[in-house]
Amino acid sequence: MKLDTLEDLLEINHEKLKAAENKRVITKIKQLLKTENKSEARAEKEAKDYPYEAVSVVGNKAVYLRFDLDTKDARVVDVRTDGRDTRGRNHMVSYQMSRYLEKLSKNQKEK
Repeated sequence: MKLDTLEDLLEINHEKLKAAENKRVITKIKQLLKTENKSEARAEKEAKDYPYEAVSVVGNKAVYLRFDLDTKDARVVDVRTDGRDTRGRNHMVSYQMSRYLEKLSKNQKEK
């Protein structure tokens, strides 16, 4: 039984496993979750050090990104919604992002 990622769980027929095998599977799942959480935290920490910032509007959500042009790494650092945008409209969040983009274009320089 190979279990390197959480997606490998989909291939396991858990009905045929014995109790000892079930325990091993659960232990391996816990290890995978811990390492995944650590790598996620590490990526969040690295994203704060990226020299550039960008914004985007996706639906009614404002998406904040940090990125590095040299390594071509990028990370979504925040997603916000504006409660004033209702019924799928995104007028307020679009306005806020256009203002924020103006500010970034005037002030953004490499760290």
